[in-house]
Order: sequence, then C-alpha cells, then structure tokens
Amino acid sequence: MPYPQFLAKRIFAPLQMSSTSFDPRPNALNRMVPVETFFLPQGVEPFIDAASPAGGLWSTLSDLATFGRHWLRPRPGDVPPLLGAAAMEAMTRVQFSGAFDWVAGHPEPVTWGLGWSVTGPQGDLASPASFGHGGATGTRLLIDPHRGLVVVFLTNVWGDNQRDAALITNMVLAGVA
Repeated sequence: MPYPQFLAKRIFAPLQMSSTSFDPRPNALNRMVPVETFFLPQGVEPFIDAASPAGGLWSTLSDLATFGRHWLRPRPGDVPPLLGAAAMEAMTRVQFSGAFDWVAGHPEPVTWGLGWSVTGPQGDLASPASFGHGGATGTRLLIDPHRGLVVVFLTNVWGDNQRDAALITNMVLAGVA
C-alpha cells in the first residue's frame, strides 16, 4: 500500500483528520496559505507529488491538535489506539543522538526517537517527557504528556529556523501550571 494511502486509512480516517494529506490541492487549495520565501521555481508541487515520509504533509490546527491528543493518555470515548503502548513508548524514547542541526547559524544538538524530536529544541520550559516534530516552514507540534498538553504552532515561512515557534511554545508552557 502506498505510504499516503496507509496514513489515510490507518491514522487520518480513524482520527477523523479530514484536512490532512500529502496533496491539499483537490480539496483545500482555497484554504491553503501560500508558502513564503520558497526558493525553487517549480514551487511546492514537487514536495506534494513526492509524498515523502520525510516531509510534505499538509494539515490544519484542528487536525494536528487531534493527532497530538491521541498521544496523551486515552480518555473515555476516544478512538482505539493506533499503536500499542510499547510502540508509542519506543517512538518517544531516545533512539538517535549525537547529531547536530544548524539553527540560526550555529549547531544545536538534536536527539530523536522514531519520528519525534525527544529532547532539544522543544522549548526551554517543556518537561523531559515532551516530544514533538517541526516542519520546513517553522511549524511545530509539541506533546507534553506530563502536563497533558498539546501545542500546535503553524507558520508559512519556508526555511524558518523555528525560533518563533520556540518562543511561542515557551510562552504557552509558562502559562500552564
């Protein structure tokens, strides 16, 4: 099964994430915010067409918040878990460390689970249990199970270094007891 169809069937449909896909053109083109400062003459279409597991997913605040809440403890009435507890724990545990990413012109350490950044630039005030993922346009999804909190930050500036996302995430975390 192709990757986009797998995600649509196993994740997006069960969670009713109707505005999430690798190709927003057919249904959501009129709601898309243009990607700013994108440098390729062909635009974002190659990323849409590639449907890569490494990037190119388009979504909304509502859908990302739904996805993030699913990673918190289940509540009565929630859909059945998409993954078992052992798989979710493995995905959010350090699996890869010792690498660096360039942030604002200098190296920052990065530590990854399976698909999630599990320590590092989540926000200075995030709990050690937090994990998240950022996007090419400075977007960020932060899940903090310790606080029962999901933070979604959306922006449309290609190549953003996520400094704004880190600041906004810290402001949200500072306001939570």
